Amino acid sequence: MAGSCGGERSILGPHFYYDAVRFAGQGRTTILRVAYLLALLAVIWSVYQGTMGGRRINVQAVAAERFVFMILAVQNLAILGLGPLYFAGAIAEEKERKTLELLFVSQMRDGEIFFGKLWARVLHLGGIMLASLPVLSIAQVLGGVDMSVLVANYLNSFLLLVTVGSVSLLVSVLSRSVTVAMLVLRHG
Repeated sequence: MAGSCGGERSILGPHFYYDAVRFAGQGRTTILRVAYLLALLAVIWSVYQGTMGGRRINVQAVAAERFVFMILAVQNLAILGLGPLYFAGAIAEEKERKTLELLFVSQMRDGEIFFGKLWARVLHLGGIMLASLPVLSIAQVLGGVDMSVLVANYLNSFLLLVTVGSVSLLVSVLSRSVTVAMLVLRHG
């Protein structure tokens, strides 16, 4: 499909780039990554304390397995906890600032606005979740974990992130303000 200038149109539209750059420049990314990594380190410590006290033959392998499953659980809980915060204000924020009408009169299609906002936030929150990869590499040193388990969980986490984002964005579309969207998502 050709746009008005004869160029190719993307399903994400120009709003994806704008939102991705805007989120990266807000400074929340570093704070969230540090908080997320501190939570992961707390999980490491609790698994270490719970596992190393036993007298098993392969203590390190058991510790690595528990460690990986705890990290993956924390990751999925972080998606469920942070996802609505990131996505709920996407469209409702535009309504509050009275810029949604400007987006509708632009040459962007509705899908480009929606998917641009969705994928910019998926990219940002997914980048925070990828901070667990170096931490998970410790498990390979301790005794190894089946790589298919890690790949399957990262695929599951990605799908969970897209699902939470889509539902939260729908609530944002149906809400009058960011506050209403947050309340609906928090209290069901």
